[in-house]
Amino acid sequence: MTVDEVGLAVLRIVGVLWILGAVFLMRQLWFNSKLDPMIEALDQMAKEMGAPDSGKKLDIDNGRERWMAAGGVIMLAAGVAMGLGHRLAAPLLAALIVQQLLYFIRQRRRELNAADAGDALHERPSRQTVNAFFFSLFVSVLAGWLYWRGALS
Repeated sequence: MTVDEVGLAVLRIVGVLWILGAVFLMRQLWFNSKLDPMIEALDQMAKEMGAPDSGKKLDIDNGRERWMAAGGVIMLAAGVAMGLGHRLAAPLLAALIVQQLLYFIRQRRRELNAADAGDALHERPSRQTVNAFFFSLFVSVLAGWLYWRGALS
């Protein structure tokens, strides 16, 4: 096997895993979209029953959910392109990197504008999210290299 064939095989395997990951992400976002109104309703019922007010308003960040959904759609498209070994994988992965960078900027702004340290910590992207970004960067470089070598169809 040549280096191009090995790189393409790795890209295809990652593509299949990304398709599964994107489907799982979209399922989780759908679940969250159903759960958030239920939590709000329970909070309202507790207030009506005389529960003490914690003083904190539930902050359901629909913008974050939309960013994650957009990332999931791009991830799904990139996963299909990678799985097929198609040349569209490189620009789709570049779009995913840009989307992730914009998400980090958005979350940093929310972290800096948070009311207290607990809220700020909640707004900070998790370590897993940062690690996923670096893995995406690696896969993007691989896809770009394969595109440059003409190994993608």
